[in-house]
Amino acid sequence: MEEVLGIESISFPTPWNQRLFQNELENPNSRIFLLEINQGEKLTIAGHLCLWLVKDEVHILNLAVHPLYRRKGLALLLLSYALSYSSGKNILKAILEVRERNYPARCLYEKVGFHRIGVRSKYYQDTGEDALIMERDL
Repeated sequence: MEEVLGIESISFPTPWNQRLFQNELENPNSRIFLLEINQGEKLTIAGHLCLWLVKDEVHILNLAVHPLYRRKGLALLLLSYALSYSSGKNILKAILEVRERNYPARCLYEKVGFHRIGVRSKYYQDTGEDALIMERDL
């Protein structure tokens, strides 16, 4: 948990706290995937992804990679794994919200086939920024 919280704190203006992650661990619809890399003789968590499986839809809630490991395809690996996992559960579409100004994340999502379907005005309370709603078929 400590490594995940560390990645959160350096990745987001308003990071998830331990209670939020604990709630997800206890939620039967939620899945959290961790990406570990080998650092010598030690495994280190380089990133994480949290999602909900609800009926025939997967909702990507949270995706983060430690800054030391960004731009190496790890977010793409995590996201691709999560989408593949979800399609194996008879999920038909994926949906997410992303900060309008988070261009790296938007490019990643577009790269794997997400497209914009709407906007949630002033969705992010910390900045008042809009969220783009994106989806893709599985």
